[in-house]
Amino acid sequence: MNVSSRFFIRRGRCSEPAFSLIEVMIAVVLIGVLAALAVPAFQRLLGSSRDTMFASDLRAATHAIERYALEHGSWPPDAGGSWPEGLIGFLPPPDRWNKPTPIGGSWVWSQGVGEHNAALSVDGLPGGAAHALALDRRLDDGDPAAGSLRVAGARLVYVFE
Repeated sequence: MNVSSRFFIRRGRCSEPAFSLIEVMIAVVLIGVLAALAVPAFQRLLGSSRDTMFASDLRAATHAIERYALEHGSWPPDAGGSWPEGLIGFLPPPDRWNKPTPIGGSWVWSQGVGEHNAALSVDGLPGGAAHALALDRRLDDGDPAAGSLRVAGARLVYVFE
């Protein structure tokens, strides 16, 4: 038996079926294409869920502030950029109100400060004015200068009075 015939016989008995390099490269390229299509869709979905969580938190906070105003006969006092102590008991648990919002930025309650008598705002909104406008379109009337939800640069303001 010559060397070349022994090689083929040995290879036929001992070798497992395997993928060629081309087949592996095609599989890797297909996985890459699928990932390239899936990642942007996942990011849009993640952003949408954060906006929905923010809308839910905003709704809960506005209900808590309105309940406080009904029980006390006035809006909560200004606390210098944080939540007034008396209002904390009206906000639903868990303690997420002194942390950044689901979309980023921080909650700020102001009463008797600036052009609005009573307002809840989100300062330091990531995405800037474009994200604030998109939220206004989604949650309010789409006009950044009117309605309950207003846009002032990268600041989103829910106006009570």
